Amino acid sequence: MTDPVEDRTDGNSDKPVGAYRNDEGLKQLTSAADLPDGENQFVRTYSFAEALQCHDFDLSSYAHSQHSLSKNGREKLKSKPKLHSKHKAWKQMKPIRRKKSNKNHLPAEELGLLSFLYVTWLTPLIKKAYRHGLKMDDLWQCGETDSADHNAQMLDEMWKDEVRRKGNDKASLPSVLAKFTKHRVILSVFFVWGVSVGSLFNIVLLQQLLTYIQDNEASVLYGLSLAFALALSEAIKCTLFGAATLTQIRTAMRLRCAIVTLVYQKLLKFQNLQGKAIGEIINLFTNDGDRLVDACNQVHFVFNGPLILLLTVIYTTYVLGPAALCGSSLFFLTWALQAMLSRLLGSFRWKAVRITDTRVRMVSEMTNCIKLIKMYAWEEPFTKKIAEIRQKEKKILQIAGFVESMSWASNAMVQGIAIAVTFVIHIALGNDLTAASAFAVVAMFALTRSALIAAPKAMKVLSEAYVAAKRMQIFLQTAEPQSHTLKPDDDHVAIHISKGTFAWDKNEQNGDEGAKPDREEKLLSTSADISNVENHSSATSINGLFNIDLTLNKGRIIGVCGSVGSGKSSLISAILSQMPLTSGEVKIDGTIAYVSQQAWIFNDTLRENILFGERYEQERYKAAVFASALEEDIKQLPNGDLTEIGERGTNLSGGQKQRVSLARALYADRDIYLLDDPLSAVDAKVGQHIFNYYIRGALKGKSVIFVTHQLQYLSGCDNIYVMKDCRVLESGTHLQLVAADGQYSALLKTFHSDEDKNGIVDDTQHNGNADSNQEIIHKSSKSSQGKVTSHRREHSTDEHNPDFDGRRLRNSGGLHKQTKYESMGMTERSTKFSDSNEKVDGKLMTAEEKTEGSISWKTYHCYVKMAGGYGVVLLVLLLFLLAVGSNAGCTWWLAYWIIQQTERGTNTAINGTETADGITYEREDRDMMFYVYVFLGILAALILFTVLRCVAYVKATFHSSSNLHDQLLKKVFQSPMSFFDTTPSGRIINRFSKDQDEVDVSLSREIENMLVYMSTAVFSCLSILIVFPWMMIALIPFALIIIFTFKYYHHGMRDCKRLDSLTRSPWFCHVTSTMQGLPTIHAYEKEYDFKTKFAKHLDKNTVAFSSFLLCGHWSGVRIDTVAIMTALLTGLMAVLTRGMVSPTLIGVALSYSVQFAGQFQFGIRLAGDAESRMTSVERIYHYLKTLTPEEPSETPKHRPPDNWPSHGKLHVENLAIRYRDNLPLALKGITFNVDSMEKVGIVGRTGAGKSSLGVS
Repeated sequence: MTDPVEDRTDGNSDKPVGAYRNDEGLKQLTSAADLPDGENQFVRTYSFAEALQCHDFDLSSYAHSQHSLSKNGREKLKSKPKLHSKHKAWKQMKPIRRKKSNKNHLPAEELGLLSFLYVTWLTPLIKKAYRHGLKMDDLWQCGETDSADHNAQMLDEMWKDEVRRKGNDKASLPSVLAKFTKHRVILSVFFVWGVSVGSLFNIVLLQQLLTYIQDNEASVLYGLSLAFALALSEAIKCTLFGAATLTQIRTAMRLRCAIVTLVYQKLLKFQNLQGKAIGEIINLFTNDGDRLVDACNQVHFVFNGPLILLLTVIYTTYVLGPAALCGSSLFFLTWALQAMLSRLLGSFRWKAVRITDTRVRMVSEMTNCIKLIKMYAWEEPFTKKIAEIRQKEKKILQIAGFVESMSWASNAMVQGIAIAVTFVIHIALGNDLTAASAFAVVAMFALTRSALIAAPKAMKVLSEAYVAAKRMQIFLQTAEPQSHTLKPDDDHVAIHISKGTFAWDKNEQNGDEGAKPDREEKLLSTSADISNVENHSSATSINGLFNIDLTLNKGRIIGVCGSVGSGKSSLISAILSQMPLTSGEVKIDGTIAYVSQQAWIFNDTLRENILFGERYEQERYKAAVFASALEEDIKQLPNGDLTEIGERGTNLSGGQKQRVSLARALYADRDIYLLDDPLSAVDAKVGQHIFNYYIRGALKGKSVIFVTHQLQYLSGCDNIYVMKDCRVLESGTHLQLVAADGQYSALLKTFHSDEDKNGIVDDTQHNGNADSNQEIIHKSSKSSQGKVTSHRREHSTDEHNPDFDGRRLRNSGGLHKQTKYESMGMTERSTKFSDSNEKVDGKLMTAEEKTEGSISWKTYHCYVKMAGGYGVVLLVLLLFLLAVGSNAGCTWWLAYWIIQQTERGTNTAINGTETADGITYEREDRDMMFYVYVFLGILAALILFTVLRCVAYVKATFHSSSNLHDQLLKKVFQSPMSFFDTTPSGRIINRFSKDQDEVDVSLSREIENMLVYMSTAVFSCLSILIVFPWMMIALIPFALIIIFTFKYYHHGMRDCKRLDSLTRSPWFCHVTSTMQGLPTIHAYEKEYDFKTKFAKHLDKNTVAFSSFLLCGHWSGVRIDTVAIMTALLTGLMAVLTRGMVSPTLIGVALSYSVQFAGQFQFGIRLAGDAESRMTSVERIYHYLKTLTPEEPSETPKHRPPDNWPSHGKLHVENLAIRYRDNLPLALKGITFNVDSMEKVGIVGRTGAGKSSLGVS
């Protein structure tokens, strides 16, 4: 049997799974490995993977249809791949370009230079968000070069190339990711280096401007030219930084699409979860993917830090001489310290991620098993266990948060200490300290401080991304299950197993549907693993199958029976290649349909669960529904077969789910059918219908392996295999096994003996082999015959007809198309089949909420309240102001110091001699020490307030996030079952994984940075106004522009963030559903369909997420204009007020104006980013305020006595329940009594309400 992932085609098309789609059709990419030696000269010099990595190559040059290749698939390439005649990347250098492509697609490829740099193409979207709010339809579609399929294919080729060169164990995913992004990263690094050089040029201009102010004879025109040059340099610097940001945003989106899709493709290659925890896999898609995005957006700052340090050393040494080396060396020591802290933070991140995996896994398992948990009232112990795990996670995250906060805050302290050390040593050496040189050095140290803030943050993010990449690498390096099937030599054989021995891998776990269903399920374990506790009926542990010999001829039915735990389901797993083959051989000829013991149902309509990606054919569909006995059930559904079915079939009974799985298999029209105990969940009448109409009717001519515990049906099989202790104990026809008087005969006698004792009806005489049964069971079969006929359906004229011909349900293309269903007891009007074009609601799952407008003050109030109240928040804000104010105090005290020295007209020296006036330098020495001591006192205050604000902030934010998590956990799992029935599990897990991670890490980080930058910008602005009060006239309109810009753009940023959260839930649900249905997906070879659906979900999220990031940059570009105008006006004021204002104070204003542009832009952007990330708090708060808890488990008024229950007794009177509002009653007026020590049996047809009575 061929590998379904690599070689399979989809349906009747020629579409291979690994195909690449472009406008010219489906074409198969050819790599270097596909070419014979000597024919891949181009690939040797420039590999296929590297060519793909450029992103803008014409991939059609590499694409070759399968028809164009020779028979061995290795036709020589006659020409090298060529670039477009007009390279797409160079087209963006045109200032203006006319758009020619589809307006519905993200216009990233058709942008001109000006539109690219200033993001003007995003303005209509932001305008729409400001006026009306955004909906998903307002966003663009993802372009081809940014799509998941496109980028995943490139990364996949590069990863395979890495594995080929280094081997699977030594291959490095981080290095592959670096190679995948290297060209754009290098480009952004050059942009940032240009920003650094521009910043140095600004400082040089500042020094020249201060020198000009001190020279009263210099020309005014020269001064004005310096002021305009300063503003122009600032504009160029902002433009280059914007180009770097835009480049990295797009690179980050491509990287996330590629790696997440690659991980999903790997997941699809597994037959089961390979021992991986569900929470761990979910975190690979959520938190780990976002860590790579953060790293990609900030990686260029790591390369910018060394350049800034080098420029600082060179320039400050040039200005002040050797004394500057002492201050600069402190920055080098800080850099080394930051590198150590980044490694430490990486280790904390690794520990925290492992705990987060456990917590998310517990939440996921608890969500999946919530019905059982609520039935046993286990909510409290399980939530307590999750809360304990959360406490461990909080402890590590809090330590990491404090280290990270101190790492960033230490840069402000280092700047002040470096300034003090440099100037004291400079003056002590007998040198002059002018305003021009002093504030040039202060501005340079401020620039270095900014680089040291960005670089450690980038290193910390990179360390987290490295951890995430290594986790993904471990997943990608996991060995894939290999198909051990061959094709039989005999064309008449469908399945042949010869001396087959199979063994489960010791690392595998029963964490997914259909995998090792016979193994024991532990309901509770020390790790509180509740995975699949609903399937805990199996009681015997199986490690493998031994010496299996089995042959299934085409068109025959094989029955497999045996006691519980004998290996029946493992036999099915072995045939599906889920169970590794250790010896022997397995041969299969034909396509497979699989009906698992626990039916896998996904969240979609009933019809889509049956079609399973196949095209809808009404006659074929109706025949499958009839044979599966689903007609009556579809009648009862509110919207017929278009009724939405919840995850895992929450609104279906066990028998209905099993019959949907049967209908899916029949509609697929495969050659081989593997039925793993399909009748275990249905009643006797439905089971008889399915056996006659489905197995012996519709599947007539098909090859069937029928696993069952219901021995009355085995006589209708062509051959029977009896299993015991993981071996085939005996095999043969029904008569042969009965005559042998072995295990099968013993099972039959035991089965019919139990029937006689319990009055169970034997239906076997109606299956066409009654005579043979009567030879074995004389009396029992005769006595039961009359009982069966009295319970037949109205349309049962053909139900027990042994001559029922299943071929009339099929034709050459599938099931036979009939127009008259009366001959099968089925009428057109008897079932609520909905026309494919009919618009019917049929919705079960509630739509996810999308709040419109600004974040409500209640959300902020909730976050503040969880942090400890407004008193705690005010204390934290005060500490921030005191810390930033202390830093500003250092600059102002230095200015005061220089002014005092200038007014005296003396030079400060340590070893003084007498002056012309007879005054010694001892007084100046004492004055200098006074200034030094005050300076050191301000530094001590800076250090104290910085440490206090770090501790207070980290404590407050993590107290808030932990309280939100605990309240959310309590609210969710105290909600009634109706909430879980109508809410996809991915939506719930999204709250506990992505949203909680946003609150824990991203939100607290953004708020801290925002407070630092905004408070610094405020002090910068105040300092400029103190020096130039007339600037207030200009700053008022500037402030209005900023307020309008912020108010204008933050609507779009907030709405895009909400859409980002909304579009994450569908692909979370898709991943969860995929993990639960891996065996079924593989059996039906639907990997391509699921990968395509995943890519569509991910592309929608990519557009929303990238729009969110771009909205922040859109505002930054416009706020930069205000900052540039501020720098220009400050320079003009300095020139025009020459002689009226002290040069030292002008130096203070100019040094702050140089910093103001970056600080204010970052502050405003971070404010918008923080508000957008508050949507995660908003989503959590939505659950806190809207979820209605169940009634309390204990009420004081109705509390039973302590010795209750002394004896068991149950009284039910007029019980009527419905699962949700606006749904019909599930039970209608039930009244009964169960006395003490009395055993009561409940019987009824499938869907009659048996389970509902139990859960009520």
